[in-house]
Amino acid sequence: MKKLILTLIAFAFVANLSAQIEVKSTGVGIGTTNPQYPLDVNGDARVAGNIFLKSTGIGIGTSNPQYPLDITGGARIAGNIYLNSNGIGIGTNNPQFPLDITGDARVAGNIYLKSTGMGIGTNNPQFSLDVNGDARFGSNIFLKSTGVGISTANPQFPLDVNGDVRLGGELYLGSSYSYIVSNIIFRIKMGNDWAGSIDGVRNNVSFGLGALSTQGGSENVAIGFYALNSNESSRFNTANGHQALYSNTNGSENTAIGAQALYSNTTGKSNTAIGYQSLYSNTTGLGNIAVGYQSLFYNTTGLGNVANGFKALYLTTTGHSNVASGDVALGLNTTGNQNVAIGSMAFHNNETGSQNTAIGYNAKISANNLNNTIAIGANAVVNSSNQARIGNTSITSIGGQVAWSTFSDGRTKKNIKANVPGLSFINRLQPVTYNLDLDAIDVLFQTDQMMNIPDSLMLPKPQELIDINNKAREAKERQIQTGFVAQDVEATAKSLGYDFSGVEVDEVGIYSLRYGEFVVPLVKAVQELSEQNDRLQKQVDELTLLVNKLLETK
Repeated sequence: MKKLILTLIAFAFVANLSAQIEVKSTGVGIGTTNPQYPLDVNGDARVAGNIFLKSTGIGIGTSNPQYPLDITGGARIAGNIYLNSNGIGIGTNNPQFPLDITGDARVAGNIYLKSTGMGIGTNNPQFSLDVNGDARFGSNIFLKSTGVGISTANPQFPLDVNGDVRLGGELYLGSSYSYIVSNIIFRIKMGNDWAGSIDGVRNNVSFGLGALSTQGGSENVAIGFYALNSNESSRFNTANGHQALYSNTNGSENTAIGAQALYSNTTGKSNTAIGYQSLYSNTTGLGNIAVGYQSLFYNTTGLGNVANGFKALYLTTTGHSNVASGDVALGLNTTGNQNVAIGSMAFHNNETGSQNTAIGYNAKISANNLNNTIAIGANAVVNSSNQARIGNTSITSIGGQVAWSTFSDGRTKKNIKANVPGLSFINRLQPVTYNLDLDAIDVLFQTDQMMNIPDSLMLPKPQELIDINNKAREAKERQIQTGFVAQDVEATAKSLGYDFSGVEVDEVGIYSLRYGEFVVPLVKAVQELSEQNDRLQKQVDELTLLVNKLLETK
């Protein structure tokens, strides 16, 4: 009977098991008649006491898995993968991090972990993070073969930033730097050379390779390659341009704007140079102002000069207190002092003369060493020291609302003598009419030689001005003049032993007449005529009286 019961129970178990387990070519199905995998379980299961299979997942050490694989307690997988409460260890049984890998690894086909670093797209990383190919970090950082893009997915430069950037601390650009100075807000290097900084201690600002490279002095601004390159202890300098104030060491309060402006300055101070190579050679000169291409170019120690214009005061070396405004104005001046030249090429040919004044285009002197002269007007010429000239040879009229006054205070005169000849002088003068030969005047004044200056100092003269000048000269030569010949007047005066001040012969032998001086001998002549008239009148009166008496006696 027992055997029968056991047999029936066994038969029922096998029948029940057969109803739950289905074996097919696709696999073994538990709780399913259509297994899709080698082992396909439909429903909960427990394997070997502590492995539970449920609809929520596989539980190892837990009967209630909350994840597809839920492990409670330590575990080892495939010999070198360990799971404990600290994390997952690959190649280590004591992981210290959520994922702790000892040895090389590959993740998802193209991520490699090695002792040299992590490689993404490369199995041989050479850096801690070695990415071969494009990458994106977060939502706005992109790595591509063209560069790193921040807020741009298509970087065109090694670092391409689309938007604002804020930099905190010091900024170093370049392959290396030799030292760090505190309170340097901003610093740039190109290779091993300084290329700019903002110094919060000395209050210096520089930008450009070699600009303020010594970091010396304070309150200086240098912008441009090698601007203020040699500066040591000077203050309050501004250099803007390639090699501006390049040699300056201890000169202060200088302003140089333009390539190589004040290039040679060492200790000179309070100079202003604006323009390419303006005040280029200045070393210790002070208080000079040069505005224009190579203005005051050769000045070394001269002081207080003002040059405004292309090559104005170009050759001045030690001259001081000169003022030149206009291209090549006082251009050949070297050591002359206290000259004033206003106008293009005004007194351009003065070299060593001093205290000269020229106003007007090409107003000039006939020699390079005259002193105390005045030339006013285009092409006006002075021939000797202590001479003033107004206008050129084409001028046809000079006037004003009142007559010219000559200083004549008796308190300043001595050796006064009433010895001026009258009729004897006036009667011998030879009044004439004539036409001026302006070409002969140019030869006499050596005008062509005065214009003999280097081509490098010349600017082209507009043809329109040349035509206007030629027309004026032709009109002047046609005009009939009235006057005297100076040599004749001189000969007449000498024949009478009269030192007549109306005849002027300058240092180079050119004659001039002061027609106003003729008034004095004319007055004397009128006085002599008046005396003669009085005598004649007296004789007439006496003869008239005698005639009347004779008539009465008849």
